[in-house]
Amino acid sequence: MTEKPTSRARLTPDERRDMIVRAGVSVAKAGEHGVYDATYDSVADACEAPTSRWTVKHYFPTVAELRGAVSEAMA
Repeated sequence: MTEKPTSRARLTPDERRDMIVRAGVSVAKAGEHGVYDATYDSVADACEAPTSRWTVKHYFPTVAELRGAVSEAMA
């Protein structure tokens, strides 16, 4: 009998938040408008692990909060 592969470990809330911020920084650096390019969809698409726009919105209820965290991380 073959053993099933183990599933990937889930990210902790702090790890997931950090991943979202790193993705936002990546989007901001690659875009023409800096932090204003960081939207829920663009950040979710840039995340290393599969992430929905709703997950990004869960951690950052407003786009202003998301962009603020991205700006702070870029400073």
